[in-house]
Amino acid sequence: PLRYGLVQALAVEESGKGGQGASVLDASWNKVENYPNHAMPNLMLGNHDLVRFGDLLERGNFNQADYWQRHKAAFSFLAARSGPITLYYGEEFGDEVPGFAAQVSGDCAAQGLCDDHVARSDGKVPGVTGFTPSGEQAELKQWLGQLLALRAAHPALYQGERVKLVAEGSVYGDIKQTAAEQVVYLLNVSTTPQSYALPVGKLRSASALVDLQSGESLAIGGSSVTVDLPPLSGRFLLGTDASGRDIAAQIAHGARTTLLMGIVSTLIAIAIIAFFVVMWLPSHPMWLIITVSAVFIVGVLSLFFTAGDSKHNPNLDQNGTAV
Repeated sequence: PLRYGLVQALAVEESGKGGQGASVLDASWNKVENYPNHAMPNLMLGNHDLVRFGDLLERGNFNQADYWQRHKAAFSFLAARSGPITLYYGEEFGDEVPGFAAQVSGDCAAQGLCDDHVARSDGKVPGVTGFTPSGEQAELKQWLGQLLALRAAHPALYQGERVKLVAEGSVYGDIKQTAAEQVVYLLNVSTTPQSYALPVGKLRSASALVDLQSGESLAIGGSSVTVDLPPLSGRFLLGTDASGRDIAAQIAHGARTTLLMGIVSTLIAIAIIAFFVVMWLPSHPMWLIITVSAVFIVGVLSLFFTAGDSKHNPNLDQNGTAV
């Protein structure tokens, strides 16, 4: 069902219904909450029984200049949802069936233009089928590859918990989160610039939001942060601290630091015990005393530099104060 909401928001569905705004992306018939916790919907833009997204754009008489951007907007929405993404062949190139856009209602089977099988276009494999992508097609494929790499690098996007932000007018927004990271996704389904006042109370202890595609950093202050949304565009914003480290990096760094501190502390304890054992012996081998003492001193110094330096301990600020 989510596919129909997506095409109604960014194109038109097979019936011609479209221009429904962002609310249709969270309609009662395609809510995430409709699925049990163990199930994830198959995310798709089309298949062999559905009209290609490109043909639906032509059927809706949208501005041809927006053709590629509408594909990117649709792909970005899929990338922000939990579950597997199924791409029908040719979608990576924005494929459409030449000469087909309007629904054929009479004798469509004889013409091969029925809505339920018209998506079966010629395969487009550069270097194999004789197909050479245009500049727009090549750029879309490259952009999609980068988007899927971004999704793979951030588990919150493909399996995280969803916190709804907004689905009204032209703006749709979610927070996708795991225990390790929090990613804000916002989508503008209109052809005009929009903005969204993101409630800071919905975020964790982040000091800034970094756009995972452009690298732009948005400082967080006050009760909300204004996020500008270009036309027909989605944005992925990762919560970070003031130094630009994301929450996952801080947790991983903190875990490594804690493990190292545990090992060093154990060595110090062993050195103390060994010192008393050596002193208890009838004879006190000097080499053994020196070895035990060296282990103790090195352990104490390592613990000091590991736990007391903000470069190694993310729980300290640059002045060494606990944060």
